Amino acid sequence: MKYLPIISLMLFVCITACRHPEKKEAIIYYKKKIIDLGEIKANKKNTGFIRVFNKGNSELRLTDIRPDCVCTQMALDSITVSPKDSADLHFTVRPSVTGFIEQYVIVQNNSSNEKNVMFIIRANASL
Repeated sequence: MKYLPIISLMLFVCITACRHPEKKEAIIYYKKKIIDLGEIKANKKNTGFIRVFNKGNSELRLTDIRPDCVCTQMALDSITVSPKDSADLHFTVRPSVTGFIEQYVIVQNNSSNEKNVMFIIRANASL
């Protein structure tokens, strides 16, 4: 019994020292990387969006949103997503050819889990 105060104090110090403050980080999440627009018209504007979520506890900054082709236009170059929130990245695709198309959009960000995300936009373009 005479050691109980010492053991209690040691336990308190250990628990206090072992507690780590919550790490502040942004975590990017998305339900799908492939966006299938289905049947679209060639030489016409076809729209869609990519939804990204921030599952972290710090702001998610999408610093560079870049399509691989001039036929794909993004509505934004950059955006900030609050913790536990989401954002829609709207795009327009205007294919100049018919048939199956596949375009890529690279989203650079400050997340702790995936700094560069490549989304794929697919469609079948006809006249």
